[in-house]
Amino acid sequence: MEESKSRKFLDKFSEVAGRIGNQVHLRSLRDAFATIMPLFILAGLGTLINNVVFPWIAKGETLAHLQVWGTLIANGTLNIAGLMLAPVVGFILARNKGYRNPLTAAVISLASLIVMMPITTQMTPAGKTAAINVTGGLSFANLGTTGMFAGIIIGLLATEVFIRLSNIKRLQINLGDQIPPAVGDSFNSLNFQVKCNDDNEFLIVV
Repeated sequence: MEESKSRKFLDKFSEVAGRIGNQVHLRSLRDAFATIMPLFILAGLGTLINNVVFPWIAKGETLAHLQVWGTLIANGTLNIAGLMLAPVVGFILARNKGYRNPLTAAVISLASLIVMMPITTQMTPAGKTAAINVTGGLSFANLGTTGMFAGIIIGLLATEVFIRLSNIKRLQINLGDQIPPAVGDSFNSLNFQVKCNDDNEFLIVV
């Protein structure tokens, strides 16, 4: 009797866990992290080489020069984790929802993340100890691991809003048969209605 109840509980738990795992947003996050996982592994290897291998074979100024390579690897992986997650999450979410052009959703997600970045950031000049306010700069502090949560949220929200607006039939675009399909898809992403008349003139109708 107890074994039967335990089995029913496990079956029910597995069913609920399966439903949660198949939720489109959670599934998209899982696939997004799996996509960029190789870069995280590369970042770990760079950190290992920088802090373990290089100190064994070099000292002083030579070590500092060698560790620049590890820093560059970190800048291209962990330090832009949030910047990578936003477009990857947007692309995979759009693909999982069956959107016709997921690459456009990725571009929108990336642009939305940059829009949400602060206009003024604090940076420390080389050779200085005091930070100064800089306008028009992107900081690794906002784009890296500390910005991963922002990249996830903005990637999900921007893609959801973009897909909903793009599916409004009244905002679809018809450029005619003379226009390549790729160009028409780009205009469809702008949510305007554009028509081409007999004189090859473009008419934009909201």
